Amino acid sequence: MIFTDPPVKSLTIPLIQNIQLDHSFAWIGTWSMLGKLIISFLKKDKPDNEDGFDALEFIDEMLKKVRQLCQYSIHARPGFGLRKPDDIASDAVHNIEAFALGKSVYNLNAFWAPWLGLAKPLLDKSLFGGIPLRFVEFVDDTIGKITNMFWNIRRISLGLIPYDGGTNSESLAEKQEEVRSFVGYMLSNYLLKPLGIMNKRIFGSFLDLAQDLSYNFNRDKFYDLLRSSAKNYWGNIKALFSARYECPHENGKTKIIGEEEPENHHLYVRSKILSKLMSFWAGLGGTMLNSSSMGLDLIAKIFNSEKLQKTSNYLTDLANGLMACVYMTGEIPANINEFYKKWKANPRQDYRNLFVAGIGFLGMLYRMRVVPGISFAMKAIGIKPILEQWSKQLENLFLLFFSYNRLVLHNDERKRAEAVSSIEDIHKTESLQSLTRQMILPLRVLLKDPEVTYPH
Repeated sequence: MIFTDPPVKSLTIPLIQNIQLDHSFAWIGTWSMLGKLIISFLKKDKPDNEDGFDALEFIDEMLKKVRQLCQYSIHARPGFGLRKPDDIASDAVHNIEAFALGKSVYNLNAFWAPWLGLAKPLLDKSLFGGIPLRFVEFVDDTIGKITNMFWNIRRISLGLIPYDGGTNSESLAEKQEEVRSFVGYMLSNYLLKPLGIMNKRIFGSFLDLAQDLSYNFNRDKFYDLLRSSAKNYWGNIKALFSARYECPHENGKTKIIGEEEPENHHLYVRSKILSKLMSFWAGLGGTMLNSSSMGLDLIAKIFNSEKLQKTSNYLTDLANGLMACVYMTGEIPANINEFYKKWKANPRQDYRNLFVAGIGFLGMLYRMRVVPGISFAMKAIGIKPILEQWSKQLENLFLLFFSYNRLVLHNDERKRAEAVSSIEDIHKTESLQSLTRQMILPLRVLLKDPEVTYPH
């Protein structure tokens, strides 16, 4: 099933220029997060009731907005190849409800959130009892939670797809289609449709999705897909612990884990399967926690309740912690594996993927500190107090990981594209790499420049 056609302009612009645009977004996002990291050492804690403009806090906030604008400008467009260290384009489970939510995420982060960041310092806490400021804060918080839910929902489907040796096949595509239908029906009718009623302007497309997915979806089909998805999940459990799996594209023939992807380290292959198993629960739990957090946040803002606000923030942190567990077993080992493959092909000192993995490890570890069980273990061995002590710095590493990961990824893609591009296209691309052109890129997005935005 094709859910969206690639943007026409992406097909008419030379590949290397499209890659350079993504590289520029990743470059700005990475430096924005490095700026936030520096500011985290300079910021001082201040009482919650202290009012007044804080220049460092404002810069810190705007740097994050710029980073989000850049990162979701990258995600707004289909990828150009298999990107193993980054799951955006490496799987074929871009289910339609996540796609619809992703459109909202792009529009909110690219065109709305930066203006909210600019509005916050202009609103005084005492103005009309603080209602305007709390409203802006609620909308801004909601954008963050909607963004989190996009990743949660994608993970639910990914967790129910059977491991297939890293091989795309027609039989695997059929199973993916089954999972998309099952998960799409459940989410659209029992989560996204209610949210659509809350705000039709932002979530209106989900109402149409719920209607489309409900068409010809009877009780028998529902239970058939439920059984099929459960069987897929159980097959992944057996594959993880037995080191063997039933190959979907060879009529269920039993094969050894990693046999069909010899270029990957065997430990990474096992880690991928573990990440798939965790994805379903982390995605489902994260979706429920983030949606609950949105509701509590609204009540907290209306009644100006500090207690409810803390509970709402905790639910969001817990959802992020669950997803960090998935990334710890997926994206971080993927970068280590990428270094391993590069080293096998050409033993040279290119440690960028290891550096990305190190940043990600610290960022994920910090987010995982709130997950029950893991939190207790961290406290028992004395790690949690250290993480809390450096919280202002470590909280930036999570987003820095994904930005820097993209920077390395697109840099590698650009080098490969240069080998097959014309001299004329390469020269045009070089002009796009100037510092001035890259620095004004976020402003061009805000102004909806058609060359760097994707309103369709």
